[in-house]
Amino acid sequence: MAERQGVVVAKSVNDLHSEHNNVSKQTALTEKGEVVSGLGDPVNTHDILTGSDPSGNFSTAGGDTTCGNWTKSGEGSAIVGHHDLTD
Repeated sequence: MAERQGVVVAKSVNDLHSEHNNVSKQTALTEKGEVVSGLGDPVNTHDILTGSDPSGNFSTAGGDTTCGNWTKSGEGSAIVGHHDLTD
């Protein structure tokens, strides 16, 4: 596996939430530093838990959108996104 540590994905919060971020299939890694299979791969597992709205900001859709800050099991709700959007 190629070295991926030290790659800058954004220089600020505004940069992160703009079209200038460096979030891609190669930089949106798992907690183990592995690439998530997605668009164009034989198996597509690009769904990720985000808790955020389409612009990448904390969701204000109402209710708990992070399953109790990712601590609940069996109750609550979560918002899912894709790490490999093309537009």
